[in-house]
Amino acid sequence: MGLGKTAQTVAFLDHLYRHENVRTGPFLIVVPLATLEHWRRELERWTSLRVVVYDAQGGAENRAMAREMEWYFWTPKNKAKMRGLDYVGASNGPLELVAGVAKFDVLVTSYQLVIQDIEYFLEMPWKMVVVDEGQRLKNKQAKLVDCLNDLGCDRRLLLTGTPLQNNTAELWCLLNWIEPGKFGTAADFERKFGALETAEQVHNLQKDLGEHLLRRVKEDVEKSIPPKIETIIDVELTMLQKQYYRAIYERNRGFLQRGVGRASAPGLQNIEMELRKCCN
Repeated sequence: MGLGKTAQTVAFLDHLYRHENVRTGPFLIVVPLATLEHWRRELERWTSLRVVVYDAQGGAENRAMAREMEWYFWTPKNKAKMRGLDYVGASNGPLELVAGVAKFDVLVTSYQLVIQDIEYFLEMPWKMVVVDEGQRLKNKQAKLVDCLNDLGCDRRLLLTGTPLQNNTAELWCLLNWIEPGKFGTAADFERKFGALETAEQVHNLQKDLGEHLLRRVKEDVEKSIPPKIETIIDVELTMLQKQYYRAIYERNRGFLQRGVGRASAPGLQNIEMELRKCCN
């Protein structure tokens, strides 16, 4: 958090638009609902890109109007239709969609609306799709993953502060969205890296991630932060804490004496949590 993912992404999109001549198709940014306005402010603050925020306010009717008025350019031509309906435009006939041309440079929307209105997102020739808080894609069976996989785009960018949350299977889901097929199947990936139990597995994973992962730590962006100093101070339990601590042991004496096994693991974790609460 706070390491400049949004700012770097905004700068990157502006660079693509200005210097790489990526002007024939728009950018899509998919973000948590609470950050829609933050992304709009940053884009409008640092770039001259035309930004549209596509949100759920006003319901389906307002979204339909937004798509008509803010997504597309229209030109008057005879026998033109939008989804089977004639739209009255200039005096010489209905409006016709200018194919392949978006009215905006950047569209910012939420995960929920990508799922809900996927049929409209599929019509747009996206040049890049950016997903903020990309750990949302860690479940390969999630509806959002299916929708984003269906979108046609030239580039994909995923932003996250926690690329590896629980296991390598979740990491594979993120990598497979970024570069479909490059990392094999989920089963192949897990066989290769497993639970990252050996130094060799960790080294190989870091090597494979090298060309796909740009990592930032606080030391890189905040030079004023002094080196971290860790000081361990032992604090003795109070008499009341000791009484509760001992009571938990006594209450679970029989369970603890039976020994540790796979079946007893959840019970041991519960006891551990109770003991920890006594200390805190």
